[in-house]
Amino acid sequence: MVKTDCFAYGNDGCDTFCCARNTMLCRHGDHKCASFKPRDEYLAELQRIHGTTDMPTIIAAYSAADPDKRRERWLAIVKRVEGENNGK
Repeated sequence: MVKTDCFAYGNDGCDTFCCARNTMLCRHGDHKCASFKPRDEYLAELQRIHGTTDMPTIIAAYSAADPDKRRERWLAIVKRVEGENNGK
């Protein structure tokens, strides 16, 4: 069974697919996909971290950044999120 509530679920009209992985592991009952995250949780994380759920806006912000600063910015986001998770 395909988990249609996953953020990475895709359907092109004929086939279902996973945007996060090359295979659709959630089709198999014996495997648990490490990438699975309900779409509403994924969107809430995007909003919390980036202030928007609009992917073109998020991508444009990263693309416009000075290449030398991208890693620094990413590490700052990771550190902030880890701090939030440790505070729970």
